[in-house]
Amino acid sequence: MKNTTLFLFIFIQLIAKSQNARLLNVNEKIVLKNQNSFHFTHKYFINNCYNGIESNKIIYQNIDILYNGIDYGLSNYLSVGANVLTYIPSSFFNLHLNSQIDLNDYLKIGASYNIFFIAGNLNKENITSKKFELLSGGITIGNLNNNLTFSVAKGYIQKLGKIGSIDENFNNLAFSLSGMVEIDKNFLFITDNFFMHEIDEKFFSLGFRKIDGNFSYDFALMGNTYKKENDAINLTNGMKTYKDDFRVYPYLSISYLIK
Repeated sequence: MKNTTLFLFIFIQLIAKSQNARLLNVNEKIVLKNQNSFHFTHKYFINNCYNGIESNKIIYQNIDILYNGIDYGLSNYLSVGANVLTYIPSSFFNLHLNSQIDLNDYLKIGASYNIFFIAGNLNKENITSKKFELLSGGITIGNLNNNLTFSVAKGYIQKLGKIGSIDENFNNLAFSLSGMVEIDKNFLFITDNFFMHEIDEKFFSLGFRKIDGNFSYDFALMGNTYKKENDAINLTNGMKTYKDDFRVYPYLSISYLIK
């Protein structure tokens, strides 16, 4: 996975440099046309949008108080970031690297590498920590404020200790389909969705983003499918039975353009 990740980012950077001169004037025109929106369209609620972060820009994000993250544009084609979720009994720390290029004014491709360090759940016997790596790539069709993105990701998880176990389901492929539409000036409708191959666990979201100067505010509802334990027991083998269920929860986020 590490060799594949390195190859992808080197490949994207080489193409990006060759197109830098051609795209410079295009990017300058886009920024002048919609200065505020340009800084807050690099991601949906969770998944990437391959518009990217402008060079030397720093964006801080807080989600539901417990989650804090920061992203920095190394160039118009490459950015780095870090996130931390402080939640008892389980927390995580994340580092990520994102890269993208513009094939033309309405077509972008990109790749992302994430590594998570996940603390063990102290309420259960499984108290081991885990490392989770995620490599993804995809395509964005559209402009800054009206676009659709499709991505494919592959995960790899391992435990960092001798106690407990890991969920091999995280090693499956995951697919995401997300989009945003400009309803009014600096007001966007966003949907952000993905599901995991084989276990077919689905995540959905619908909401809005309001951009106000150096701030942006997200208001959304998220939901995911999961297996819920039935009260009944399989009379044939005496095993517990499960059924598909769905839960919904609010998503609130604030982002700030530091510079």
